[in-house]
Amino acid sequence: FTSLIWSREEVSFLQKFYKLLYWVSKTNGFHPDINFIDEKLVNWAKSKGLPLLVFTVNTKEGMAKMKKMGVDGVISDNPEVMNK
Repeated sequence: FTSLIWSREEVSFLQKFYKLLYWVSKTNGFHPDINFIDEKLVNWAKSKGLPLLVFTVNTKEGMAKMKKMGVDGVISDNPEVMNK
């Protein structure tokens, strides 16, 4: 299983080239930083059948946004947010 993990420092590069990185790496999943995620990326990942786990979601607002966008899961430093 191969996944791409994207952090804040890489956002502008990845926003331009995520489709190329997918093609080159033959990844099985995407794990972008919460600052990178948008509906375009969610729809694209779903069209490829790729699991999409977003990090680091530490607020109720962030959790609600990810749920509304339909991501497959989140990674959090604050698990209490996940239970609310």
